Amino acid sequence: SDLSNTSGLKDPSHFYGPMSGIYQVKLIVTNFNGCIDSITKPVTRPSCLVVYFKVNAGTSCAKNSIYFKERSILHSTHGNITQWHWDFGDGHSQTYQTVPDSVAHTYMQGGTYNASLTVTAQVNGIDFSVVYDSAVVVNPTPSVSFDVSNLCLGAQTAFTDKSNGNGSPVTGWVWHFNDQSSSNDTSVLQNPVHVFSKVSQYNVQLIANNRFGCVDSVTQSVNIASSPRADFSFGKACSGQTVQFSDSSKTAGTNLINWQWTFNDPYTAQDTALARDPQHLFDSTGTYLVRLVVTDNHYCRDTMAKPVEVHATPHADFNILYNYRGVTGQAFMENMTTGATSYLWNFGDGNTSTEKSPVNQYQSGGVYNITLVATSKYQCSNTATKVYDMTLGLYIPNSFAPDSDVPGTNIFMPKGIHLKEYLIQIYSSWGTLLWESRKLSADGAPVEGWDGTYRGQPMPA
Repeated sequence: SDLSNTSGLKDPSHFYGPMSGIYQVKLIVTNFNGCIDSITKPVTRPSCLVVYFKVNAGTSCAKNSIYFKERSILHSTHGNITQWHWDFGDGHSQTYQTVPDSVAHTYMQGGTYNASLTVTAQVNGIDFSVVYDSAVVVNPTPSVSFDVSNLCLGAQTAFTDKSNGNGSPVTGWVWHFNDQSSSNDTSVLQNPVHVFSKVSQYNVQLIANNRFGCVDSVTQSVNIASSPRADFSFGKACSGQTVQFSDSSKTAGTNLINWQWTFNDPYTAQDTALARDPQHLFDSTGTYLVRLVVTDNHYCRDTMAKPVEVHATPHADFNILYNYRGVTGQAFMENMTTGATSYLWNFGDGNTSTEKSPVNQYQSGGVYNITLVATSKYQCSNTATKVYDMTLGLYIPNSFAPDSDVPGTNIFMPKGIHLKEYLIQIYSSWGTLLWESRKLSADGAPVEGWDGTYRGQPMPA
């Protein structure tokens, strides 16, 4: 090949530089007579370096590797390619000195990018570069995430898809609950529920795709806790009286934070309670289905319902018959109670009785509170209290012992209070007046007693 810019040959050849271009070639011919003519024609010289690449077949998705296949060719035996420089159009580039089989690049956002490959070659000592551009369409990939609630064993754990389609709606979901003991370990619903088989930590995976087939996934640890076991007890249930309820729920290392009681009592305006151990008053007899819902600090819940049978409460009542059978200070308790089977009396003077209608003998004047506790066969009790007042009137002893050393027994001393007028006289069997008194204290009580003597001499018994 002639490297000069002219030739005298009839049919010459010429080496142009490696770069492409259009050259104006001029031919001048001369005959034997010295006559001359010429013609000029453009000659197009393609580059000896052909640069080209293609993107891997299939869907190009953001956040996924896109592979660029380099297909450049150097049509020369006098040189070689020395550099490949990729510009991916998103601010990222890469340079290689040896040709890679393919170049991988990840676009983080969907869109159309102008990717270019600049190939540099050296031919016959001359360096030159050829650029090839191509638009790369990158489809958006979803940003996958989800929320989970009700992390309790035996409950329906709810999963809520929170994925962002990034410009293209999410059209498909595949859930893997990683619950090996479950026969239904996957779901294609957008917002499924799943009942986990045991207390454990599960790595739940959500795979989501859009209409372009672009896929993203996320794996999240889900801790399933043991639910509490609700239970309660209650005391005797009697109409018109408060019933004590006591929570006896069990937990597996968690703490209960909420108690919700429902008494199902249609006869009250306050039918619920939030206390741990509440009280409730049932006005009417009947069977009430009392329900307790407990919640622990993992917001796991359980419910227990029990029937509570409310029995009738007796109506305690009685009358007091004073000086029963003519005996001063003797009281008869006329029992007027209904609905009871047992009775407990407290007479206020230290004496008690379990008889239905007892008699009690009071030994001294005073005010006594008599209490009756009436109990039914269901242990429902009611109490009635009345006052037995031995201070209204005059009480006369029927004997005394003048020679006794016990104070109060060696003198004949009438007892009374609130008396307006008072006269007591003691006569002998022969009609002799032995002793008399009219003296009363400021509150109307006798203040004098007889010592059993007359004119200094003791009288016979």
